[in-house]
Amino acid sequence: MAQSMFDQASERISGTAHKASRASSAAADAVEDGARAVLRSAKQGANTAEVLLQRTNLRLRRHPYEAVAATLAAGMAAAAALIWVMRRKRLYNRDHAQRRSSDLGPPLWKSQDLRLLHYAGDAGEAGEEDPLCEI
Repeated sequence: MAQSMFDQASERISGTAHKASRASSAAADAVEDGARAVLRSAKQGANTAEVLLQRTNLRLRRHPYEAVAATLAAGMAAAAALIWVMRRKRLYNRDHAQRRSSDLGPPLWKSQDLRLLHYAGDAGEAGEEDPLCEI
């Protein structure tokens, strides 16, 4: 009986080891296939870039004025986009700074502002002089 239990355990262990061996070989094959695919894609990308560079050089030699005009137009478009972005950022920063300063509390009052408040009826009873208005 004890011998049969040991036999069953050894069979299970050998079965598990065989499954692990098959899984590791499958994983190694998958990694190898992936590496081949990456190398193939890299070679294809390099070939495509080389062909594009050759075609571009040929086109520049055949049509130099169009190339200069296209470069000038692209530079002007990039400059316009950069100016637009910088202007938007400056406006955003200005508005954000105004919001931030209003969050800090009321601004320092000037005597003219206090007089306006007095005339609006916020300084106290009608006819009273506000001592701060004399500043």
